[in-house]
Amino acid sequence: MSAPTPYLIEVTEGQTCIYTASLQNENGAAVGSATLSGARLTYYSVNTGAIINGRSSQNILNANNVTISAGGTLAWKLQEADVRIVDAPIADGAVIAHRAVFVFEWLDSGSVLRQMVREITVRLAQAKNAPFS
Repeated sequence: MSAPTPYLIEVTEGQTCIYTASLQNENGAAVGSATLSGARLTYYSVNTGAIINGRSSQNILNANNVTISAGGTLAWKLQEADVRIVDAPIADGAVIAHRAVFVFEWLDSGSVLRQMVREITVRLAQAKNAPFS
């Protein structure tokens, strides 16, 4: 059995954006912020494995540019530092992939620990002559 293909976001280097998703348990019920006991994000370069913007198992339970609503809607506001190309050197016109791994944990009604992992690939197109701060 092969691993599932991660979700994909396509962005130009330096372009901020918002990724949204619905958090649901295995029965399709929303998993909201009050239900969660933990939420973490690790974000790295697929090519080199380098951690990006300090996001190594980072707490994201309504923190660090991520919000999770009571109804289970996740919104990650990618910052400029999240969408910079950290691999060097790269060829002109190259497309670089970063990977975001979200881990969500909660206790179900029987006090059994549940965990959901969601992987997102952020594909960055190199910006030409763009000034970055």
